[in-house]
Amino acid sequence: MAHIEYMNNNHLPDQVIASIQNGTPISLVKSPPGAGKSRLIVDLIERLADTGLSIGVVAPTRQGVTDLAVNMHERLGMSGDKPRIRAHLSNAPLIAPFSIKEEPVDGAPYLTTVASMSRKPADLDLLIVDEAYQSTFASICQAGDNATQLVMVGDPGQIGPVVRSDAKLYSRQKFTPAGRAPEVFEKAFGDREGYVKTFSLRSTYRLGQATVDAIAPLYDFPFTTMRPDRFVASNGERIPEILPFPVESAVRPDDEAMMMRIVSDIRERLSHGEFVEGNLARPLRQRDVAVVVSHNVQEILLGSLLDMHGMEGVTVGTADSLQGAQWPLVYALCAMIGHEVASAHQLSPGRLCVMASRHMGTVVWVHDNKWREGLLGSQDSLMGTDAERARSTAEAQLGVRVREVLTGARKGLPVSA
Repeated sequence: MAHIEYMNNNHLPDQVIASIQNGTPISLVKSPPGAGKSRLIVDLIERLADTGLSIGVVAPTRQGVTDLAVNMHERLGMSGDKPRIRAHLSNAPLIAPFSIKEEPVDGAPYLTTVASMSRKPADLDLLIVDEAYQSTFASICQAGDNATQLVMVGDPGQIGPVVRSDAKLYSRQKFTPAGRAPEVFEKAFGDREGYVKTFSLRSTYRLGQATVDAIAPLYDFPFTTMRPDRFVASNGERIPEILPFPVESAVRPDDEAMMMRIVSDIRERLSHGEFVEGNLARPLRQRDVAVVVSHNVQEILLGSLLDMHGMEGVTVGTADSLQGAQWPLVYALCAMIGHEVASAHQLSPGRLCVMASRHMGTVVWVHDNKWREGLLGSQDSLMGTDAERARSTAEAQLGVRVREVLTGARKGLPVSA
C-alpha cells in the first residue's frame, strides 16, 4: 500500500504538482469533510494552466462540474475576450451561470462529467477526478483511457457510487469494477514502486474537534480542525457541536410522533436561535437548517410536516442526496431508528459519516435506545462469504464506536430535552 503524505492544506498543491512533474502515474488525495477539495483542484489548475499540459477535469454529477467551472472561471478569468476553461455537459457547452459564449483559449482545461468522458475519452496528459470516491473503478478506467496521468481527489468517508447492475458477479474478485475507484487503484497498483503517490488533507474547516473525534474511526489517516469560532446559540446560550436527541424506540422509521418532536424542536430553535461567526451573530433562518434522513419515507413525511407548520425553507433529504452540502444546524436521524437488526443500509460507514458531518455549527443526533443492540445483534444473522461477514462485523463495530460519541454514551454530552 502506498505511503500517505500528511500535508498542511496550504502546502499540498505544491506536493501534488511535484508528483505530477515527477511522472507519477497516479496521485491520490484523501480528504476529510470540509477540508477544501474543490479549492485544491482549482489551485492545481491555476498552477498548471500555462504549462502546456492537456488537462481534463471530471466530476460525478452535473452540479459538481458546474460548481468547479464557476470556481475556476472566477479564479482564472479571461485571456483577452476568451475564457481560460472549457466546460461541457451532455455534449452542450456549459454557459450558465457565468455566460461564457466565446470559444476558449487553445489548451484550456476541459471540464465534464465522468459519464461524458467515459463515452468519449479525450487524449490528455492529465485527468483530475473530483469526488473520486463517488465513481467506480470501471468508470474512471474508461474516462482515463487516453490519459497519461491521473489525479484523484475525494473523501473516503462519503457514500460510494450507485451501481445499478448486479455487482455480485465480482464479489469474490480482488479488483471489482464496481468498487470505489481510489480504493481499487490503491489495491491494484499501490505495491508498485513509484506508481501511486497518496496524500491527505490534514485539516477540516467545517467541523469542530467534537465531530472530528466522533468520525475519526471512519478514516485511515489523522486530521484535525481549523474551524473558526462558529456555533449555533439558543436563548443566548451556545449549543454544543454534538447534541444527542433521544426518542422513544419506534416500530417504524417514519413514526409520526417522533417526527412531530423533531418539527417542534426545529421551530423552537428557529424562534430563539442565532448563528454566530466570530463577533457576528444573526438570527437563525429556515435555510440554515437541514434534516438528514436515511429513508425516502422519512423525507416525505418530515417535509410535509415542516411545510404544514410554515417551515418550508428547511431542507430535508437523504444522506445520499445531501452529501457534499453544509448548513449551520443539522438534524440527523440515526439509520437504526425503527430497525431491530442492521442491514447493509444501516451498516454503511459512508452513510453514517455523511449524516454526522453536514453541519457547520451543530448536529442534533436523533436516536432511540436500541441502536447498539441492533448493530451488534446483526452479526448473528449475517449472510455471504467469510470476507463479506467479516466486513459487516467490522462495519457494525465501527458504527458502535462512532455512535457512542454522537449519542453521548462515551462521555457526558448535553442532551436535547
